[in-house]
Amino acid sequence: MKGIVSNLIGGLGNQLFQFACGQALAWRSGLPLSLALDQFEAYRLHQGYELARVFTVQVPTAPPEQLQALLGFARHPLARRLLARLAPGRRLGGRAWFEPADGRFLPGVLQNPGPAYLHGYWQSERYFADAQAPLRALLQFRQAPSPLNAQWLARISACTAVSLHLRRGDYVSNPKNQRIYAVCTPEYYRAAMDRLLGAHPQANFFVFSDEPAWAREVLAGRREPLHFIEHNRHADSWNDLRLMSHCQHHVIANSSFSWWGAWLGQRAGQVVVAPQRWFVDPDRGADIVPASWERL
Repeated sequence: MKGIVSNLIGGLGNQLFQFACGQALAWRSGLPLSLALDQFEAYRLHQGYELARVFTVQVPTAPPEQLQALLGFARHPLARRLLARLAPGRRLGGRAWFEPADGRFLPGVLQNPGPAYLHGYWQSERYFADAQAPLRALLQFRQAPSPLNAQWLARISACTAVSLHLRRGDYVSNPKNQRIYAVCTPEYYRAAMDRLLGAHPQANFFVFSDEPAWAREVLAGRREPLHFIEHNRHADSWNDLRLMSHCQHHVIANSSFSWWGAWLGQRAGQVVVAPQRWFVDPDRGADIVPASWERL
């Protein structure tokens, strides 16, 4: 069974990276894409598998025999996770690509000529730079906005709207994540806002956060218009992604969620400000921010 298989895991932002990398490779090679979803069976974080629930994409699940043909004995989820730790940055058997531990870009993935299995987060636009227009066309939200979200969309469209994402949550509460992710400081957010105001003095900031009380504390005393969007929680949190994507400009956190909010909403003259430091390890994630975005 020939085709491209992309392994999906993580929250919605990570699922979008994994899907985009796999779909671009499938288009490039003329092969069908399928998704390995079996690792979600033991995954208890975020909202589980969301890609097909949120977007109108229709991608089949990779059957066991396809994983067997590509990976042999390593087709089982535990074996694949083990290989990702033992062989990061390697292409095994000419068919399986495992992302480097530091997340650096692997050019060989772009030239892969035939069936392949992709295991990683693939957090770089470079994996799908040649497929931006068809990906944006494909990634349409499945559900119409609720009345409340429709009201917010109308407010966003009526002004110079800037999405402002303050991400903290498990970056500080989870010991494992504390060792992986940097936390954007209040100084970063204030400097990024000032950068946007310098170019767009009439900017209105639409604030999204997994810790709304902390976001209000960070932004206390600011004089520009601030609009706090706090109602899309838990299984409905994906609605914030749609609201972000309708904003004209973006201040993102070191978060794949707001990364995609900015990327899906690309438009002429757009300004996107991203943090200089994404991970605790300064050598990790060098390719995560597109060259056209600004880093502070």
